[in-house]
Amino acid sequence: MTGSGPGITAAVDVWVNARLAKFAQEPLNDLLGAPVAGAIIFADASPAWVQLAIATQDDVLRINAGVPAWTSSMALASLTNPTRGDVMIGNSTPNWSGLGIGAADRVFVSDGTDPSWATAIPLAAVPAHNLLSTQHGDTAASTRTRGDLIIATASAWDDLAIGSSGDLLRSDGTDIAWSSTIPTPGTLTVSTSNSGTAPHTHGITSSSNPGGAAAILATASDGGSQLLRLGIGIDPSVDNAIMMVDNAFIGLGSAAGRIEFDNQATDEINVLDAFFGINVTNPGVRLHVRDESSATSTAPTTQIHAHITTGTAADGFGQRILYKLETSTGGAQSAAFFDTVWSTAANATRKAYLRLGAFDAAGGREGLRISTDGSVAAISFYGDTVQTRQTISSARDNPEGALADLLTALDNLGLLTDSSTAS
Repeated sequence: MTGSGPGITAAVDVWVNARLAKFAQEPLNDLLGAPVAGAIIFADASPAWVQLAIATQDDVLRINAGVPAWTSSMALASLTNPTRGDVMIGNSTPNWSGLGIGAADRVFVSDGTDPSWATAIPLAAVPAHNLLSTQHGDTAASTRTRGDLIIATASAWDDLAIGSSGDLLRSDGTDIAWSSTIPTPGTLTVSTSNSGTAPHTHGITSSSNPGGAAAILATASDGGSQLLRLGIGIDPSVDNAIMMVDNAFIGLGSAAGRIEFDNQATDEINVLDAFFGINVTNPGVRLHVRDESSATSTAPTTQIHAHITTGTAADGFGQRILYKLETSTGGAQSAAFFDTVWSTAANATRKAYLRLGAFDAAGGREGLRISTDGSVAAISFYGDTVQTRQTISSARDNPEGALADLLTALDNLGLLTDSSTAS
């Protein structure tokens, strides 16, 4: 049937009316079965007319997979009987579900996907504001100024303006404030565990003496302090000692008077850029020693030089004091010596000699030797064997004999070589 116009419309009406008349003449019971109270008729996927029985009370009709069906949840999958304070939220299913009330003082926040109860407002959600502002209930509103400090007053957190140059922050036991004066120091109170007989100890532990278990400092009753060990540039490893790193010094400066400790093959202690005085206020030379005694007509010992061997001393063992001078080409060269030597090293019969000499380019030259024969002094010159006092025994009226005796004596001492002959 095609076309349009009044004739066509009339024909359609006739066809539709005929079909309705045919449908009305066929009983629904034959199509759907016996009706049930509350049932609903709908077309299923066949399509065919079917009857949907009535559901239980309070169920709702919803579309499930393209067809109607009764349900008791209305897509509220996890929503049970509400509790006071519950919040209905959309979950990831997505369905409506219930979120229980949070604990006291919790806040409702979002992470961008789901809402939840949180213990605090995220900092990002807090509007910018001054630290000391009325937005904090326990602060006094203040304007920040360079150097201010935040302190607790009797009623609120407040700012304390910077003090004057050189001021100190002092406490009066209740509040703090800037002050230009230093309080008088109090007396050190020794704890009960360390009280008693001086010296008192204030160590890391309860040890009572410096050098005890972990105690490092002790204070005597007169105020003096004792250190167990002290390191300068180094971790000290020896008790009762001051230890220094290599080339450390004690003094007035790195280019001024100082005592330097130098770690060499043979360790050195050097006095540099200074005159060294012993018992003298103003030393006038590199080494200036001044001794004092009550002696008025005797010569007490004021200096001792000792040489100790690690072996057994034998004849010829001694020590030398060597004097050096700079030459025209620079550098110090040996100039003179002062020797003390055992001629006999056996302790019971020991005898020593003193030898003085000078150097030339070829070596040292002995000039004078003073010794003993075990009972009286002896002397010689130019390296000759020492002699005791010489005797002239020829008669005075025999000048030739006396002269011969004198020449022999002088020759024995090394003062001359007697090459004279008789006349």
